[in-house]
Amino acid sequence: MLEDIRSYDGLLEIMEQDAGNRLKVRLQECRLEVEDDHQRVYLYLSINPSFIEISQFKVAHPGTDIATRMLEWLKNFAIENRIYNIRIGINETEAVQTFAQDHEFVLSQETKTWNLQLLKKQ
Repeated sequence: MLEDIRSYDGLLEIMEQDAGNRLKVRLQECRLEVEDDHQRVYLYLSINPSFIEISQFKVAHPGTDIATRMLEWLKNFAIENRIYNIRIGINETEAVQTFAQDHEFVLSQETKTWNLQLLKKQ
């Protein structure tokens, strides 16, 4: 499931709406890389059975709910695939820190990543 590009269609739809054009998508060795031709929109994920890590992301229209919609999609995808932790591995900008805090991520001093523990479905 994690290696099937069609599994990410909903996320890609959200990102295409934001970019206003088609996206380049690569999925290989548990890494998903999505970007548009102009680098206005991109997302780089590492996906494994323990966690999903967002290593980079950018939206074309900050201030809209695009990033939140992307995160909500990722949360649902993670839970459906029994992955209960999402990490943000970038911490250098105030925007990332604010986004992480607004969405209940917790900063790990040990790993310097923002972590969101998801609840398992009963």
